[in-house]
Amino acid sequence: MKKIALVVMLLATSAFAGVNLSIDKTEIAIPPGGTGDVTLSFTTDGIATVIGLYAMADQADAVKIVAFQKLHSSMNEGPAVDPTGMGYFSTDPGAPTGSFGLNGPASGVTVGGDLITLTLETNPDATYPITVTFMGDWSFVDGVNDFWEPLTLTITPEPASMLLLAAGAAFFARRRRA
Repeated sequence: MKKIALVVMLLATSAFAGVNLSIDKTEIAIPPGGTGDVTLSFTTDGIATVIGLYAMADQADAVKIVAFQKLHSSMNEGPAVDPTGMGYFSTDPGAPTGSFGLNGPASGVTVGGDLITLTLETNPDATYPITVTFMGDWSFVDGVNDFWEPLTLTITPEPASMLLLAAGAAFFARRRRA
């Protein structure tokens, strides 16, 4: 009898798991002043109507959104605020940049998938690596809502930039010895 009760409790809690987001990569190479794309996807265990998106960087004036493309066929209304006009990401966890989330129809969405692709641009003067944290919330038709687990993206300079930096360091090290 205890086994049946345990299975029923596990099924009941999994039915209210909510919305989970994922990112297509955890590290991306973007040259100073360059751009790169990341795609956020979602799964849902209920009938989702809203997915809120916020972003935060580990340093000021380092990265911003310059373009976006909505990808989901139903969760595609919005964003209410155009993320391309928000400027560089906040560094304050209490006031992240956002919300540039998407809404679904009033009847909700039960099938997840790719949600949005964001084109990020780095500041030419930024210090690498840059860590971006995406966070947000979600809401179901029945009013249940919560936060989804934050996602972290590390932005590094592209390999060609690393080679140039290494060559420059070698050149200056050689000059100092002479």
